[in-house]
Amino acid sequence: MKELKIFLIKYKYIILFLLGIFLLFCRNAYNFMMPTMYAEDGKWLGQILASGTWSTLLHARGDYFVAIPILLLKLADIIDIVFGGGGY
Repeated sequence: MKELKIFLIKYKYIILFLLGIFLLFCRNAYNFMMPTMYAEDGKWLGQILASGTWSTLLHARGDYFVAIPILLLKLADIIDIVFGGGGY
């Protein structure tokens, strides 16, 4: 257990980078071929912080269900709180 803790402390930035790449791949694999920014991500993250995750899941879009991107945004927010102190 001690070795695992030392390993995580030593390689935390590499692990976070690989986790970020994995999350980007989960969001949309097309981003690896053509980088894309999504304007709605900022709106949805603000809505998650203001109204909560479940409310955002139900009310983010009226025309189609966007659960996976919203859950990935919440996961990114949790990672920011755990590793970065949650500074906004």
